[in-house]
Amino acid sequence: MTENVDAIEESAVRTRIVTELLESLAESRKIMLDSNKDLKTRERWTQLHNSTSQILSPPRPTNEGVGEEAQSD
Repeated sequence: MTENVDAIEESAVRTRIVTELLESLAESRKIMLDSNKDLKTRERWTQLHNSTSQILSPPRPTNEGVGEEAQSD
């Protein structure tokens, strides 16, 4: 029973965090595209945007072993 409650609470926390990250991305995009902001400000927000988007992106598979020929003895 407590496992179900823990899973529900964990899911709720995860959903809240993802929602906040998406809101942050939307805000940073708005600032990045605002031509009234100076270049340095837009660059700083671009860096923040990129960092935030990396948090939301699933890990990419590595290319280990790709293109390597099997070695036989």
